[in-house]
Amino acid sequence: MPAFVARLVNSTASATPVLMTGKLDTRGPEVISVAVPFTIAIVLIVALRLYVRLCIVKRMGWDDYTILLATCGGIALGIVSKQIVKFGLGRWMRDIPPQWIMPGLKVCSFTICSQT
Repeated sequence: MPAFVARLVNSTASATPVLMTGKLDTRGPEVISVAVPFTIAIVLIVALRLYVRLCIVKRMGWDDYTILLATCGGIALGIVSKQIVKFGLGRWMRDIPPQWIMPGLKVCSFTICSQT
């Protein structure tokens, strides 16, 4: 485990959880409830644009291919959002088990790469 992750885990592991009821304070469902509708909206809007360009205009331009590529990145972000929530996105750092930190960072790195 890298040194910065070990320091982060050690500094947050001793923190007392806010909720003592056994339920975790998480905003993960909110992340999913935003990611899913926006992913669906992206797909519908781009599908309508491509329909117009292919069926009415009868040709696609370079901008349509660029939009299609960006849509693939948006869909990847929507899919990966669920995985990021599984690894602790939306939770307090003290509530994330140490074994989730490295896989979560890997998923976040993929997300950043898919959007650049």
